[in-house]
Amino acid sequence: MPLPAVPAVPSSSGSPPRKPGQRVHSDAQLVRKRQMDRLKQKTNRDENKKRMEKLEGDMALLLSKVDGMARQLDLHLGSVPRSPSPLPMSPSTAEGNAHVKLEETGPETAAMGGRVSFGDNDNYFPPANLAAHCRCGIQHLNLTECLEYSSLAMLYEAHVGIAQDPERVPPRLPLNPPVANMILLSTEGNPVVFFASTILRQFVVSDIQTLLGIYLVAYRFLRWRLYPDATSLEGVPEWLRPTAVQEAHVHPLCIDYIPWPALRDYLCLNQDHDRRHSVALYIRSLRLAWPSERPLLQTDLTNGGVILDPAFPDFATDILNWNMGSPWEDEFPQLTGFLRS
Repeated sequence: MPLPAVPAVPSSSGSPPRKPGQRVHSDAQLVRKRQMDRLKQKTNRDENKKRMEKLEGDMALLLSKVDGMARQLDLHLGSVPRSPSPLPMSPSTAEGNAHVKLEETGPETAAMGGRVSFGDNDNYFPPANLAAHCRCGIQHLNLTECLEYSSLAMLYEAHVGIAQDPERVPPRLPLNPPVANMILLSTEGNPVVFFASTILRQFVVSDIQTLLGIYLVAYRFLRWRLYPDATSLEGVPEWLRPTAVQEAHVHPLCIDYIPWPALRDYLCLNQDHDRRHSVALYIRSLRLAWPSERPLLQTDLTNGGVILDPAFPDFATDILNWNMGSPWEDEFPQLTGFLRS
């Protein structure tokens, strides 16, 4: 007959019974362990406090930047001439009345098709009698979001400034924009990156390499348009420079950003014949054939920052690396020949 189990007798100290093989800590070891635990807790508290302080500082900086941008936007909106009719609310209506009107301006301004440097003041919008009609194909909250109007506004103020002070030395902008601007994380830097980042944020782009390519090419083009000199012109690819047709015909400024000269000429000569054309359609259809196995970004070994692959600017300014995909090629298969001429 098995004997009944004998219950464990608690120790006189009141602590639970020790399991077989369990390590016993001496009093000195327990004291040291408690000290280490307190030190670790204090270290964790200090690190958490530092992280919170950094987050609070970053948040304060971001709020300050937002406030500054809001004040700048208020200044812009206060000087924007109100349109007598609301902006188009659909792609079809946005493209239906897309002709750029240049009224009460000299023949030189009209002949330039808008090639009129972004001055030092914020009040750069043209007078109400210089009107642009939206071809963006998307909804806008205000005129400053429209590619056509904003382009015309900047160029108008720029060339008025040149006419008033022909001897003024234009600012020297870098050949390529910073990566933070190109991936639309920042609008700070100069008027060109502010414009490009603000406008491109509204549109759908097929992929990141195409976004970077569009940004780079548009930046170089605007850098020359705003500050026209031999140095800035050197940065503009030959295929993006205005053709004789563009020079001879007043046309929507958004056409100037399209890579293919033959396609630009066709659109200049047929600008009001098909309402399906829009900025949104073209941006969504553009493709830059950057090799998928090659990273776009690299680490700058000098400062640990992020930089663009040094080969990217040359790649993006080669017209052979650009193409148009869907939905443009589905809508306009008869125009694909202009991409190869």
